[in-house]
Amino acid sequence: TDYDSKLLVYYDYDLFKGDQLLVHKKGIGGFFSEQDLAHASGIKDKAKPLLRQEKSNALTPLVACDKTAFSSEEVLALQNGRADLCFGAGFPANGINQQLYPDKLKMLDRVLDIDWRGGKYQLGRIITEAKVSKDHWAFAAHFKNDPVLPGTIMLEGNYQSIIFYLIYLGYRKVFPDELLPTFSIPGATSQSKFRGQVGQMDTHLRYQLDICQLSRDTEGYLDLRWDLLIYHNDVAIIQLENCDMRIAL
Repeated sequence: TDYDSKLLVYYDYDLFKGDQLLVHKKGIGGFFSEQDLAHASGIKDKAKPLLRQEKSNALTPLVACDKTAFSSEEVLALQNGRADLCFGAGFPANGINQQLYPDKLKMLDRVLDIDWRGGKYQLGRIITEAKVSKDHWAFAAHFKNDPVLPGTIMLEGNYQSIIFYLIYLGYRKVFPDELLPTFSIPGATSQSKFRGQVGQMDTHLRYQLDICQLSRDTEGYLDLRWDLLIYHNDVAIIQLENCDMRIAL
């Protein structure tokens, strides 16, 4: 569709594993001028009810941690398996790699704020920061003559932040010898908006994750949903609503 001299593309996307449909997506993308991008105003976060789930309670920590922010050195200590040097006494010091991120996909450098009773829905919030270097390997591949940071790499910070949040709450201690066993919630839906780009420069991104729903079922699963905003230069450029994760407890 050519709308007001802008090329918009409407598409459907299906991801299968064998014959099993894992993901179905309807999307809209487009091509815009440098002037359009320079004047993009970002995402306007609309007001929502304080709680989406009337009887939902915050996810109580299994291990107490009084810190509300974490330095790049503390995040690196966790990545290297020293949860005790990151969070403090009561967390494991067994040297097991926490697998927050593969080295080439690191999108978590600092935790600016964390509160298991805070956020828009009073169910928990984590705000993190990721540094982006103009020498990042992805700029050479995405795109030729128009280097921008891929959205998939920016979204790595979303997953890395929620895993940090779960470890902060003590859930890594439940599974000391393996990764957190996590899955997507069957039938879950989410909405995403992309309203800006990150060009080839030295900069940083800020991630804000607000837990919006928690529920436990009779089969021993914890279902977790949260909203995400990614900021660049204090402008919200990416929004995901109802991100989801199922945790086998």
